[in-house]
Amino acid sequence: SQFVADVAAARAPGVTTDVVRKVADGRVFTGNHAKTLGFVDQIGGYAEAVSAAGALAGIVGKPEVYKPRLGPPWYERILEDGLSGPVEKFANQLVPLWAIWLP
Repeated sequence: SQFVADVAAARAPGVTTDVVRKVADGRVFTGNHAKTLGFVDQIGGYAEAVSAAGALAGIVGKPEVYKPRLGPPWYERILEDGLSGPVEKFANQLVPLWAIWLP
C-alpha cells in the first residue's frame, strides 16, 4: 500500500517495506518500541520537538512558537452566550427530573 511504501521511504535505509508491513495493522507503540523499530529518531516531549524542528529549520537559539487561536475556548463561549441552544434545551429537560427525585 502507499502508506507502507511512504513510511519505508521516509525511514530508509534502516526500515524496509517488509518491516513496515509486519507492523502496519493499526497498533499503537510506545515511544521506546517505535524507536527500537526505527520509526522515530529520539524520544522527547513538546519542548524537544520544538527544539529539533528549529534546528532543522536553521534557527539559532530557542525558536519562538506562534499558536494561532481560532476563537475563544469553548468555556468562554458558554460563559459569554449563557446556556443557549442545545445546552439550554438539555438543561430545561433536566429540571423536571430533579423535581421528581427530590424528597
